[in-house]
This record gives sequence, C-alpha cells and structure tokens, in this order.
Amino acid sequence: MKYGIGYLRVSTREQGRKGVGLAAQRHEIERFASQEGLEVRSWHQDIQTGGGADALLLRPGLAQALKDAKSARCPLIVSKLDRLSRNVHFISGLMEHRVHFMVSALGKDCDEFTLHIYASLAEQERRLISERNKAAAAVMKRAGKKLGIARWSKAKQRRSRPPRPSTVAGGPGLRPQCRAQGQTCRERRHLPGTRTRVAGNAAKESEPANLKCDLEKAS
Repeated sequence: MKYGIGYLRVSTREQGRKGVGLAAQRHEIERFASQEGLEVRSWHQDIQTGGGADALLLRPGLAQALKDAKSARCPLIVSKLDRLSRNVHFISGLMEHRVHFMVSALGKDCDEFTLHIYASLAEQERRLISERNKAAAAVMKRAGKKLGIARWSKAKQRRSRPPRPSTVAGGPGLRPQCRAQGQTCRERRHLPGTRTRVAGNAAKESEPANLKCDLEKAS
C-alpha cells in the first residue's frame, strides 16, 4: 500500500467554522486516493489566504505537511492546485525542489507544463477576485453602507476579537516572589529596570525562526 499526506485549506475563518469547504476537499482527496490505490497517512489544514510566496511562514499546516511527506517519502495530495497556493513562484519552487505533490482534480500524471498553466490561472483568478472585492466595497462605501466588522453586531464583534493578553510577565507568575520580598505586584512592576512583556510575545519567540528553509529541506 502506498501512502500520501492530505492537505486542506480555506481562506477565511467563517469558511473554517462552517467546515463545508474543508469537508468537500477531504472527500475529493479520499476519492482520488481510493482510485489510485493510496492511503492518506495524515491530514493537515490551514485557514489562510493562498496568495504570497511566503506560504510556509503563514501556513504552519502546509509546512508540517511538507515535512511529513518528505520523511515518509510520499506525495502531498491536494484537491485543487489553488488549495496549495495561488502564487506561481511558490508552485514553481516546489517543482524546482522536486517536492512530490498530486492534485486530485488534475490526475496523478499531470506534467509540469500543465501545472505551470494552472498555477498562472490561479494567480490571475486571485487578482480578479481582489479587484472585484475592491470595486464592490467602493460602491457600498459610496452608498453609505458599513463595511467589514463595523456591520456586525456588538456581540459578534466581541467574539471575533483575539483574547486579551495577560497583564505583564511579572503579574501572576511573580506573586510568590513579590510576597517573599514584602512587595505588592503593583510595586514590583514599577521598580526601575523591571521590564513588562505581553504574553503573546512568548508565543512568537517559540515559533520556528527559519521556516523558509523547510521548502529546501522538502526537496
């Protein structure tokens, strides 16, 4: 039995919450794998736009899928080429580095020339979508209609906001130390040389610093 790694992508959080697009992509990949005698070993997904050449930085699911495909020496499978990327440079980079990927909509034996053509079409479609959205937004703005998050209810706006970070690095975690020194946490934070840091920065520090090299490692 030959194996493959499944990758799914939708562009917006709303699509991700509904799950319809992800389910449809998974169904297409499973049908293709069954026809070709492949078994999908693992699944990865992202909720992120398909534009840009820095897809590995923006999409951790894709970066992990490429790593798994390389370690298992099996192809990465997507339902359509634009699910992988809408950027010709990125698709060309995968082919140049001999990353083995399959597109269920194009078949198992799709050649590189055809992939280049479809990648160009996907990039052009992204430009057209952007132009249509900007034109529609301009018409609505001239008509005095609210755009984006402003048209949501206040309750929905609150739900869409990211969680508020913890106060400072010297907050709850330093309370025992503050008590031992006879200080309140408020006093501790205002001491000279005491640095404050938002908890979210810690997550940034833990991110891989060189994800771009994953593409080269996947060759």
